[in-house]
Amino acid sequence: MRSSKICFHNISAPAGGGLSEYRVVATTTNRDELRTLVGIEDIAALIIDLDVEDSLDIVVQMLEIRSQMAVIGVTGSDDV
Repeated sequence: MRSSKICFHNISAPAGGGLSEYRVVATTTNRDELRTLVGIEDIAALIIDLDVEDSLDIVVQMLEIRSQMAVIGVTGSDDV
């Protein structure tokens, strides 16, 4: 079975095999890394920390590169 590629941005990838249908291809920490990865890999989903400054701008930019990519936003703020 072919696994779909996912990328975590400013979030640690989970340990273990809880995402058996997916393969984590990278965990990025800056926009340039992410832009390069999304441009060269067929990323099925981006999991991004929405608490990071400019995270929504990053999402828009990545969707301009790969419009069919799913985006999952994660937040851990107490003030949400």
